[in-house]
Amino acid sequence: MPDEGITKPNRADEAAMLSEARRYWSEHPGSPAAAQHPRIMQRGGKFIALLGSTLEDGTAGIGETVAAALQAFDAQYPERRVPLEDR
Repeated sequence: MPDEGITKPNRADEAAMLSEARRYWSEHPGSPAAAQHPRIMQRGGKFIALLGSTLEDGTAGIGETVAAALQAFDAQYPERRVPLEDR
């Protein structure tokens, strides 16, 4: 199950996560996260920035904060865009 262990945030948590993501995007306008706006979720106390349907098939960043997850996403993004056979 792809959503196993993912915490469903309440409205206040969602608003706070979105606010932190928007701040990151405005501070890093040329970043992959700012261009792609990955989905932000929380799992077991960690934040996940995910572009795609699953962690295995998509591009993801994981961190202690939303900003850290987006920074990790940015670091992963170029690597995940290269076809596996070209790595």
